[in-house]
Amino acid sequence: MFDIELVWRNRKPSDYDFARFESIVGEVAYKPTWTFSPFRNSDTKMKAAYGCDVRFLTEDSSGNGEKVSVGRFVFFYPQMKREHIHNWIWDAILEIEQHEAGEWFAVSGELIHWPHHTKHPVI
Repeated sequence: MFDIELVWRNRKPSDYDFARFESIVGEVAYKPTWTFSPFRNSDTKMKAAYGCDVRFLTEDSSGNGEKVSVGRFVFFYPQMKREHIHNWIWDAILEIEQHEAGEWFAVSGELIHWPHHTKHPVI
């Protein structure tokens, strides 16, 4: 019996799929300096065909006055639905914002949630 779902899951992504992905990513907007850049994933070890570089420009938290580009990559499968792609980008935004909050949030001048160096145990 012919299983269209199996064919869809195992097929190689086409140029049409990437154009669709670019269009879906292009629907996303957030704060003024944030960008969402779709790309084709060239890592053949991964099953994810596409990625999105979620990034923004901000002041360096070290206090040197320089601007830095902060972000992360999110990877996608060509068969993902529009709302799933949007939600994964949303999750990436939340992770980035949480990380940045940890770099800036201070109590009496002490950065108590500095990323990767938390001074309080996680409960």
